[in-house]
Parts: sequence; C-alpha cells; structure tokens
Amino acid sequence: MGSLIAIARFLVRASVGGIVLSRFGAHRGTLLRNALIVQLMLFLAEFVVSLTAGGSLSIVRQLVIVAIGALTLGIQNAGACHLAVPDITTTVLTMTPTGIGPDLRKTDLAAAGRRPITVLSMLLGAVVGAFLVLRLGVSAGIVAVSLALAVVLIGAAIVARGIPDWAVDAKSN
Repeated sequence: MGSLIAIARFLVRASVGGIVLSRFGAHRGTLLRNALIVQLMLFLAEFVVSLTAGGSLSIVRQLVIVAIGALTLGIQNAGACHLAVPDITTTVLTMTPTGIGPDLRKTDLAAAGRRPITVLSMLLGAVVGAFLVLRLGVSAGIVAVSLALAVVLIGAAIVARGIPDWAVDAKSN
C-alpha cells in the first residue's frame, strides 16, 4: 500500500510541477524565479504547520509536511528538467559522480569541475539539514531551506529581468 501511495504522490507532484512550470514560457530566468517563489511559499506553509504543532509533531502534521514537501520537490524536479543545466542532475545523484571519469577522459574540465561541486553541495546540505532537524527540530530545517531559497530567488529575480542567450529555451526557437 505504501508503494502505491508513493507512486501516486510522485505522479501528482510531477504533474503539478509540469503544469505550473509550463505557464512560465520559454524564458529560463522567469521560470526559475517563479518556480522558486512557488517553492518558497510551500516551504513557508510547512513552517506554519510545524510551528502550530507545539512541542511535538503528530503523525497527521508529519504527513502534511511530507505531502507539501513532495509537491515542492516535484516543482523543483520539473524545473530542473526544464532548465536542463548541463552536467548537473539533481534527480539522479549517482549520475553526477559517475560522469566525472568520462569527463576527465574527454578533458571536459568544465563538466568535471561542476560535478564534484554539485555532489559536495548536496552532501553539505544533507549534513546541515540533518544537524538542524535532529538538534533544533523540523522548523529549523524548514527555515534553513527557506532562507537558501530566498537567496537563490533574489539572484533569479535579477536574471529574469533581461533576455540573455542562456535564458531562452532552445526548444522554443
């Protein structure tokens, strides 16, 4: 039963993510900015749920936080797929380090440099997140993610203003 629920959640979050992102057009900066706004709003909803729980989270509140998080990650996943940043896959972590060897063999130093940075960033995020949640509680982890999203959102809002070459989806030309 748990597997069926997980598959259903995945399908719903991927569908919602795709629908939300398809409305943002071919401008990659605008897509990134708007996806981050939606994610930040959802994380803030999680924060409200976690704060209203008081000392401990009931199973219902835990499930609500997980459901909101799944939707948020669905939007992030759909956004990452649509943005198609070369050599940086956020959904299949094992593919990132696996590609380091071939990149070095092809002397693709730019890709070989991006991949370890991606892996280290994910590892650092996992360590910091685990520390915050285990030591300070779920709300602290949600706040940390929300702050990181807000910082990235500021950068995305700045780049969404113009139309540099990288911002236009190659598929739409």
